Amino acid sequence: MARSLSAETLNIDWILARATRRSSRHFPALRADLPYAHARMDTQRPDSHAVRCLFDAVADDFAAHDFVHRRTFDGLLERLQPMQVEPRRILDLGCAVGDGSRALTKRFRRARVVSVDLAARMLQAARRGRPRFLSRRAEVQADAHRLPFPVGCFDLIVANQLLPWIENPDPVFAEIARTLRQEGLLLFSSLGPDSYAELRGAAPSPFPDMHDVGDGLVRSGLKDPVLDVEQLRINYSSGDKLVADLRGSGVLPITGVSGDDTAGVIAAKDITLELVFGHAWGDGPPNPPGEYRLEPGNIGRRRR
Repeated sequence: MARSLSAETLNIDWILARATRRSSRHFPALRADLPYAHARMDTQRPDSHAVRCLFDAVADDFAAHDFVHRRTFDGLLERLQPMQVEPRRILDLGCAVGDGSRALTKRFRRARVVSVDLAARMLQAARRGRPRFLSRRAEVQADAHRLPFPVGCFDLIVANQLLPWIENPDPVFAEIARTLRQEGLLLFSSLGPDSYAELRGAAPSPFPDMHDVGDGLVRSGLKDPVLDVEQLRINYSSGDKLVADLRGSGVLPITGVSGDDTAGVIAAKDITLELVFGHAWGDGPPNPPGEYRLEPGNIGRRRR
């Protein structure tokens, strides 16, 4: 069933512009000599600081190694086609180098697209090539756990391959539910537990089961979640090329392989990915504790 998305009654352009200006003034100092080792971790998922360092380090080469990132974004656009939505304000959450934001701007010619990422260098790459003035795209550096936007300001939120970097997705889902308009659409992709199994051996998977993801969406206040899974097998001509892609896309740490121990990866050459796609709908801002929302049509008449 098609759902109508609009934002005529909410004038938030000035708020988005303010957040963008504040973000551009507070970009951290960038270091061209930041080594890959600074982004390594001892646990299966890095914290926010390690994620920012990691993607600042790989930003310059990311576009040459982002096959999986592009593949899942194309899958999201395919799933968007039958939904017949016309968003006016779009959030590209975890935008990387901005290819998805550019595609959304081209797809929705009347929409304003806000590109959010934790890494300043990713945002600098996303900013390249767009007009400085009169552009429908804007970049904001922010943490997905604490978005600098008001309640219900986006008609569409796209989160492509953001969840693999989030240890506990509940706070992120809560922020998405807060900033998504009622009847607005969340579209996301992630990786399932079977991803990179060839590289982990007997180690447990760092990726959540799709049923846990669905439960988290509902807990956050989003409604009608739908998830589906695709299997993707990638064959590399050499293990060195596989390692180069894992490093260049920033994915190597969450595969469970140490940055220095790549002998097993080189021997593997092939990888299997479980691509998870999903969407859910906004249900309006959450109620304060102790308060409940009832639709007037659901209130029955008192019988005499």
